[in-house]
Parts: sequence; structure tokens; C-alpha cells
Amino acid sequence: MTDPQASPSKSGLLGVARAGRVTDAVLSSIRRLATPGMTTADLDRHAAMLLSRCGAESALRGYQDGCGGGPFPASVAICINNEVMGASDRDRILRAGDLITADLAVRFQGWYADAAVTWTLGDTPQEHQRLADGAQAACAAGIRAARPGVPWTEITRAIWTAARDAGLVLLRGYDAHGIGSAMHQGPRLPMHPDDLFRLDPPGWTPEPGSIITIEPVVASRYSGVVRSGWLDRTADGSPATFFEATIAVGVSRNLVLAGRCWWPGWNDLRRGGG
Repeated sequence: MTDPQASPSKSGLLGVARAGRVTDAVLSSIRRLATPGMTTADLDRHAAMLLSRCGAESALRGYQDGCGGGPFPASVAICINNEVMGASDRDRILRAGDLITADLAVRFQGWYADAAVTWTLGDTPQEHQRLADGAQAACAAGIRAARPGVPWTEITRAIWTAARDAGLVLLRGYDAHGIGSAMHQGPRLPMHPDDLFRLDPPGWTPEPGSIITIEPVVASRYSGVVRSGWLDRTADGSPATFFEATIAVGVSRNLVLAGRCWWPGWNDLRRGGG
């Protein structure tokens, strides 16, 4: 089964790609700027300034998820260490050794793109670097596995296997999605094999031109997740993180439309690539 929302026209593909270039430019700038002693509010103000200069907007700020968290309070979602997803305290100070995730969705000229990057700040615990590397590997596995006609079951299995091989746990309860003329549109794509009952529409498989996100969330161990407002944390304080990319599914290879700068050799994400 396919969903026409996830398969836009050529103009839609180009529009998402342009939004993706803005997304990547802002995330790359945030990563370069981040230093110990700065606050998450400093990074958020920088992101808002860059978006304004580009004539773009954050699709996150003011977003309502319908779960009682109110409007999203920031332009970019920044999580640190045990913060899984959402918005950290705006006055939180960055410290050497932190594991940082920045997630940004951009609206540009009527089209949307969504990506997230994780990095470690300065000298860092080995566990933090292992998580950053493993999250990237799990996302790359999903990008490679998403082929026309391949059941979503197989794609989530590839993601789960990559996380396991990195010695990490793939967290349940987090979904990817179609994207294009809206930030969140069909299909709804669970990242964990045990969450496939939420796949909507049931039986959805990618087709050439499908534009979707891949965003697996990993942790060093499973302890459960506690949500407060817009922020998810691991229950026991252990670190967790994720990478995210917006991709267009192709016949011979997939196009990474947002998040491509995290893979310098992104063309290697062809079928069976390294």
C-alpha cells in the first residue's frame, strides 16, 4: 500500500530539497558554535537568526502535538545526555563531555524538511561517543534499507539490528513520518519492530519518490522514558540520542534531502553501500 501524501511531484521534491539545504546549514552552524559555557538558549537564538536571514521559519516553534504540552517553546529542539527528545531547559549550560542532539524542522517556500544531528562536546565519556556513532549507524541502516516495495517490517529490522550491533537499545514509542507540504503527514512509520501495529496506513511500503524521515532513537540500556511537558528523559538518567534524515526513496539509491552533511560520503548510502 502506498500513500500519495508521501510521493509528491517533482516540484515538491525540489522544494523539500531546498528546505533541506536550509535545515542542514542551520544545524551545521549550531554544531560549530556550541562550546562549553554556552546555554541552549544561545543556540536557539542563533538558529532563529539564521532562519530569518534565509527567509525560512522553524516548523517546531509553536507546534502543538495535542498531548497537552502546549506550543513548542523553541526554534530548535536541543537535548543533552539523558534527554531523549524534545526541548531542554532553555538556560541549561553546555559542559565539556556532553552528548548533544539538535533536531530542526524547517518551513521554506511552502515546503518542509526535518533532520537531527548528535555530537559530543570536547573530551567525552566513551559511552557518549558510542551512542553518537551507534545512532548514526542505525539511521544510515534505515536509509539503505528503504527500497521501493520493501515491507516496513524489514526496514525496522535493519534499524534494530544496527542498534544491536552497536551494543545499544532501540527505544520504542518513536515514529518517523511522511513530509512535504506539511511537517507531519502520512504515512506514520514506527521505528521499532515491536511498534508496527501503529504503522498507518497498515501495510505501507515505500515507492519511488516517497519522501519520508528516518529517525531511530537509541539508548545505552532500556530503563523506560519519563515525559514532562515537551521533554522525554530516560528514567534512570542513562544517555540516549538519535539522528534523523529526510530522504526521497529511489530505485537505485535514495536521496538524502536533509541530514546529508552528517555523512561526508553520503552517496555511499546506495543499496549495499559502505
